[in-house]
Amino acid sequence: MLSRSVRAGIALVVGSLASFGLGPIRADDTAPAVRRPIKALLVTGGPFHNYRQQEKILTEGMKSRADIDWTVVNEEKNEAGSKIALFDKPNWAEGFDVVVHNECYADVDDAAYVAKLLEAHKGGVPAVVVHCAMHTFRSLKSDEWHEFLGVTTFRHGPQHPLVVKNQKPEHPIMKGFPETWTTGNEELYRIEKFWPDSVALASAEETDKKVYPVFWTHQYGKARVFGTTLPHNNKTMTDPVFLNLFARGLLWSCGRLDDSGPGKTTQTRDASKVNSPLSSYTVPGVEPRAADADAPLAEGWPKATRPGVIEIKAYPGYRGAIARGKNASLGADDVLFYPLFLHITKSNVPMTSPVLNTIDPLMIDKPGSTGDVEMEFVYRTRELGPTGRGIGAVVVEDRPASSYVCLGIQGDLEPEKIRAAVATLRAWVEDHKAEWAVDGKPRRLGYHSPMVEKDTRLWEVQIPVKSLAKQ
Repeated sequence: MLSRSVRAGIALVVGSLASFGLGPIRADDTAPAVRRPIKALLVTGGPFHNYRQQEKILTEGMKSRADIDWTVVNEEKNEAGSKIALFDKPNWAEGFDVVVHNECYADVDDAAYVAKLLEAHKGGVPAVVVHCAMHTFRSLKSDEWHEFLGVTTFRHGPQHPLVVKNQKPEHPIMKGFPETWTTGNEELYRIEKFWPDSVALASAEETDKKVYPVFWTHQYGKARVFGTTLPHNNKTMTDPVFLNLFARGLLWSCGRLDDSGPGKTTQTRDASKVNSPLSSYTVPGVEPRAADADAPLAEGWPKATRPGVIEIKAYPGYRGAIARGKNASLGADDVLFYPLFLHITKSNVPMTSPVLNTIDPLMIDKPGSTGDVEMEFVYRTRELGPTGRGIGAVVVEDRPASSYVCLGIQGDLEPEKIRAAVATLRAWVEDHKAEWAVDGKPRRLGYHSPMVEKDTRLWEVQIPVKSLAKQ
């Protein structure tokens, strides 16, 4: 007799392989209200870093993740004792929803100048503080700037890869952030004081085994502050894991983070260039079933994309059991279920959600065509079981970390809707071709079994992408 967990697994996998119904596509032609863009001020500049490159990485990197109208102030002052003239102006932050501090002027010791700067934040202007902003005004004899940052630090250790550990996976900012994230060579700032009202979101270990926060939140007066001591190197700044978290932190700071983050939702009239209305991927008035209601997500996997939302998501490397087929038609790949099911039951592999199906682009572009298909069951951890030949025709492989542009879908997912979803995502990539390029075959993610009410089922169609941001 099959165990209860295996029976649940059968239901989940069969659900992702269920034949596609041809029911009507529900659409709501009324576009949701369009919120105005966030008005953000990026203050940057100073020695030790290529701030012109960094301002481009951040502003370009946010285009696909948040709707932001940027104003950039870089006065091209490269001496550590230079003062930014902007902060001498009355009401310098007026009209902005958030200020991003990515400047580096360590030798400024004018307490009156700093106090004038901080009046705006204490009065309620949210802030994001980045890397060397923590060492700006380091020569001050008083703690006003550190109180604003939420941390006190004066130095950092040698550069080395950091294993960043997620300490608050339940925090809204950290949703979708992996359990651990390993950077390239980076500086770990040594936090000497973690101020009251600060909350550590993620931390890393120095070579001397001491652990320090690298992402945190803080309350300063009436203002929310999101902070990070990363990144020193531009390679880290271009990493989708960093950009996603930066976007969520910025949105949180100014009260604009919702469950659609970190990707920029296109549920607005600005989505007129896509091939079908995004509302056609939703079921109005029906709440979708939770993505992990039938089985948990694999460790470190981002949560499911909401129906009718397009976003970029970073996936960690993972281990998966794969069954492959040839000359299959779109939606007729259920023959792959049997070898996959045999493997997971005999190998005692616990179930996860979702089940993945990679699709030959020819099947998308030429209806009626056949092509190569893959079905994949994601192992809960990379340490589970060996790689190589599995049971029967199944192969177990380790997949690399990757980024996808994703479209959430609710209800039925017949072949024509898959084609429409791929066309929608291709149009999105074309609209963002300065930042992203297609990097592989599309795939479908199925989260639920056929026993789940059709209108509540959750799916995604995704296309792998690579970032074109200059490092």
